[in-house]
Amino acid sequence: STRPGIVDEYERRASPLIHVGDRAPDGRLVNIRCISFNQSHDTNPMVHSSGKLIYSRWEHLGNPNKFALFVMNPDGTKTFIMYGNHSPRESGSRVFLEPR
Repeated sequence: STRPGIVDEYERRASPLIHVGDRAPDGRLVNIRCISFNQSHDTNPMVHSSGKLIYSRWEHLGNPNKFALFVMNPDGTKTFIMYGNHSPRESGSRVFLEPR
């Protein structure tokens, strides 16, 4: 979603983030809340067989302008990098990131 409130750190426009909500009996989406908080982009959420959400996150640290895969609980807690920026760079060095 590009709901107002979070602005991309470089482009100064709405940043795509992940939102969840509840479906009301009449079909409306209610209790919408943001569960990802990134100054760039959090996109492509998918539900893993474990019930956790896997999504791509645009990071500007480590290997700039590459997307890493992150995982989190459906309520947005316990966000961790799953694959991406911690991979070896061309120089052979490794970068390990810890989500904030």
